[in-house]
Amino acid sequence: MLWIKLAVNFKDNPKVIGLSSDAFRVSVCGLLYAQQHLTDGKVPPAAIKTFGASSPTKAAGELVKAGLWDKTDDGWAIHDYLEHQRSKADVADLSEKRRKAGAKGGKPKANRKQVAKQNGSPLPADHRSQITHQSVVHTGDPNPGSARDAPESCSQPVDEFPDLAWLAP
Repeated sequence: MLWIKLAVNFKDNPKVIGLSSDAFRVSVCGLLYAQQHLTDGKVPPAAIKTFGASSPTKAAGELVKAGLWDKTDDGWAIHDYLEHQRSKADVADLSEKRRKAGAKGGKPKANRKQVAKQNGSPLPADHRSQITHQSVVHTGDPNPGSARDAPESCSQPVDEFPDLAWLAP
């Protein structure tokens, strides 16, 4: 998910205080547009027409006059955008790092599944000793208290798990 950084005191900035409602709206929508479309702060004329301002070109001119935007040959550029927001390259780099981390994180699970398939078991061989076939008895109490209060069929100690000995009656 993409997002922008906007200081909570943005509206109190001397450059912003005197803006019309349309200019303020175009300013914020311009930040959102630039980040969503990864334009590195560039805002084309067609985009500002979608920002909901009654006179978007006039609002953009107001932003240029206030020093928040710069006029370019093909529209506008948000002044100092890359000093405060992520660039297209930064977003791509972060996305690639997250993709690699996600792929790396999924490999142990994929390997377990592959071993299980080869062994014909539901879990890899090293996990089979951890399976117990004890019946669970519902006591009807949503907060049954300690395991010592559980019915006998639920509290049989399991020798393979000495750290669970506290569960035994």
